Amino acid sequence: MLSMNSLMAITIYSCWRTWIIKDRIRRFSVSGTKLTTLAEFLYSLVMLYTLVNEKFNFLVIAFLSLVAHAALGIFVEIFEPEQKIKESNNTGLLTKFWSFLLIDTVVTLGCFLLMTDISLLKG
Repeated sequence: MLSMNSLMAITIYSCWRTWIIKDRIRRFSVSGTKLTTLAEFLYSLVMLYTLVNEKFNFLVIAFLSLVAHAALGIFVEIFEPEQKIKESNNTGLLTKFWSFLLIDTVVTLGCFLLMTDISLLKG
């Protein structure tokens, strides 16, 4: 049986991933991004499964995702394709990206810590 911390971790992570998918659909409409929405949904299912059953794999996949997103962000910062973004009235998009990456990392690590019953307060 799952502990209360485990149930909280599953609930928080499920809500977070659901919000991400809902936001993607709201911003881009389902018809425009069917493949990426499907990929996001499958990623969420895999992550939930690994959070519950294979906690180490959850952490590895989350780390690889973080590295990939950070590399993408660094690429954009260095080569500045945001000039086209600025022209299309999407100012602050990179700031939102880094904020999202930070929040996603905090939620993911927090859920991992809750699931494994590791507390930052323990010695």
